[in-house]
Amino acid sequence: MKDLNSVKCFVFDLDGTIYLSQKLIDGIKEKLDFLREKGKKIVYLTNNSTYSIKSYNATLKSLGILTDKDLVVSSNSATMGYLKENGLTKNIYLIGTKDLKEEYRENGFSLCFKNPSTVVVGYDVKLNYDKLSIATDSIIKGANFVATHGDLACPYKDKLKPDVGSFVALLETATEKKALAVCGKPSKIMGDYLKNLLSLQSEEICMVGDSLFSDIPFGQINGFYTILVLSGKTTLKEYEEYKKVHGEVDLVLGGVKDIKL
Repeated sequence: MKDLNSVKCFVFDLDGTIYLSQKLIDGIKEKLDFLREKGKKIVYLTNNSTYSIKSYNATLKSLGILTDKDLVVSSNSATMGYLKENGLTKNIYLIGTKDLKEEYRENGFSLCFKNPSTVVVGYDVKLNYDKLSIATDSIIKGANFVATHGDLACPYKDKLKPDVGSFVALLETATEKKALAVCGKPSKIMGDYLKNLLSLQSEEICMVGDSLFSDIPFGQINGFYTILVLSGKTTLKEYEEYKKVHGEVDLVLGGVKDIKL
């Protein structure tokens, strides 16, 4: 049986788990301080590939919950790790924000617009027909097809907007080719990236999140101790339906503040 006390690192989803609309959920800061005092490593993990790690660091520092020992990891962190591991660092056509493109260049990737050898699909608020056409043509001609994550929709001001998973579905339909890799939660790619980054085994990591689409399957697929918090998008009724198919999580709590060691 998994033991929460043997966990060395707590991995927290952000939106719905740590904050809602950039406002910290009650009791978060105190509980994070408590876990650090117990010698636990803190990692913030997000599928959102809109922003660079540098931007996330700035945001979390402004909220007063990021220390020098904490880490921030995004779906794009795992994507860049996957690309480097497979020698796909040059001639990349990247669908993504300005922030994302800067992060790629800073990490030694070469981006291009013509004849790419790899198409990487991230979140792009300025996605248009021309960008989709370039990606479609390139993939049909044989370019590798990689995506940062598979979320179909993302919350924005109490509404939902199309996310990277929807972009991927469109391109897969248009090209009749499946993405080579979708790197964010709930993939093994992200799980292996985390374990290598932290030099930890699966049983030493706890995933804490509010999503039954990404966070919870991610923890289960990768063998992590998994905590579902009901502070975000998931209700207890939805979890009851989920566990009939996917099995129970290790712990269900109202929020992060309810974690006890």
